[in-house]
Amino acid sequence: MHEPTHRPSPPTSYDAFATWGQANDALQRFNAPTRRAWRGEPGDPRSTRETVTSSGGIPAGNVTVRRGEGWVRNTTVDGQHVLVGSITRRIIRDERGQFRILTEGVGQGGIFGDVRHAANAAGGPGIFASMDDITLRYAQQQR
Repeated sequence: MHEPTHRPSPPTSYDAFATWGQANDALQRFNAPTRRAWRGEPGDPRSTRETVTSSGGIPAGNVTVRRGEGWVRNTTVDGQHVLVGSITRRIIRDERGQFRILTEGVGQGGIFGDVRHAANAAGGPGIFASMDDITLRYAQQQR
């Protein structure tokens, strides 16, 4: 198992979520880069399985979803996703007291482990920074 590939970074927007409840609602609805999420459409906050896609809608594979108050973990389904690993997204309070989403990912390798890990490390942070922006826009529209 490799070290986490996705490190915390603030959303590219300067705004943060107004409340913890608003952040949690948005996180649960935009937990993974799905076709709907890329279009800014909220997903089912109780789903246990998602199909993730590129921003252009090309399927990348399936993930299982575990969730709780303030966190969501997406784990790739063996043989049903181009990458192997999981990401955990959770709500944090930053140094200014604002609520943000922290995303950390871990790749587990497999037969092409180093290549997959490199792909996760190269692509993951940008994908989830974009998802954070989409999630924040949704939350701002709900205010």
